[in-house]
Amino acid sequence: MHEPDESGPACPALLDPFRMALALGARAADAEPALAAQVRSDLQAAGVTLGGRLVAASTPGATRDPVVRARLALGLLHGTPAELRGFIASIAQARRRRLVGRSFAAALRREGRAMLRGTQRLRARLRRLTTRTERFAK
Repeated sequence: MHEPDESGPACPALLDPFRMALALGARAADAEPALAAQVRSDLQAAGVTLGGRLVAASTPGATRDPVVRARLALGLLHGTPAELRGFIASIAQARRRRLVGRSFAAALRREGRAMLRGTQRLRARLRRLTTRTERFAK
C-alpha cells in the first residue's frame, strides 16, 4: 500500500509506477521459479521504495522526496532487464538442445518477454520522473 507522506504534489506521480511495480512483482511470483527469484526480489524492493516505506535515512526529508525514491527504484531495477534477457536466451538454448518441449519453452519465453516489456516501461516512467526540465524565465 502506498502511504501518503506529505511529500508535496509530486508524490501522486509515483502512484502509477508503484502500481506497475506491484503488478510486475505479482506476475513474477506466479512465473517459473528460476525466473521469479531475483526478478521478484528486485520488483518488490522497487515497490517498497516507491511506496515510501524506506528505513529512516540520515536526512529525514530524503526518503519523502519522490525524485529520490524514483532514483532509488531505478537503481534497484538496473540489472533486471539483463536478468530477463538471460532467462529468455537460456530457454531458447534449452529448446534448441531439445531439453524442454516446444509449448513449454514458448510459454516461458512469452512470459519472460512480457516481464521484460513491463520492466522496461516501468524504468522509462521512472526515468521521466527523475529528469528535470529547466525553463528560463522570459
